[in-house]
Amino acid sequence: MVTRCRLAKNVDYTIIATSRAKSDDVIYKFCRAHAIPVYRGSLNNVLSRYYKAAKKYRLDTVIRITADCPLIQPEIIDLCLKKFAQADFDYLSNYISFKTYFPIGQSVEVFTFKALELTYKNATSPFELEHISPYICANKRGQFKIAPLVKAPPAFARNYRLTLDYPQDYELINILYNKFYSEKKIIDLTKVIRFLDKHPKLLKVNAQCKQLT
Repeated sequence: MVTRCRLAKNVDYTIIATSRAKSDDVIYKFCRAHAIPVYRGSLNNVLSRYYKAAKKYRLDTVIRITADCPLIQPEIIDLCLKKFAQADFDYLSNYISFKTYFPIGQSVEVFTFKALELTYKNATSPFELEHISPYICANKRGQFKIAPLVKAPPAFARNYRLTLDYPQDYELINILYNKFYSEKKIIDLTKVIRFLDKHPKLLKVNAQCKQLT
């Protein structure tokens, strides 16, 4: 995922925001061994973790890619950044409230540090602290300028499930990695989509999985 995010043309830093839990020691050690910027914070208060990571690295704009998106496409990150830059937005996403025009597993959120800081200071519910953006999207105080939901270009416009929450998700991802993985380049999502278009039976592998958020 680090490799994929780094291939986005308009991304300056790829930072891992992990927890201080002992179970995440392996992530921290991996980042240190491969010179990947890393921040360790609260396990359950993801909002706090993101805010403190962004503050440590002095970020003006934050792009959130969750760790359950092993096929995140760099071009989709760049598309969202381009849309974000077109107006004075505080928040933009291609996935809001279970609605998306992209395959599940291509979720991108872009927000200003100011929006993140306001959220950090005001969000209180466990759901808001875990998922960061619900407070922004609710916009109860009219604090934020929220961009329209980003729509997918035809090449990416599918309702395929390419995320990693359940064992069945891993089974499908494993099939795709065995089919397409090469050390020399990342797996191209457009090739995956064309392959699944031709082999729709594979989509039954994780068809019963319920999207968590």
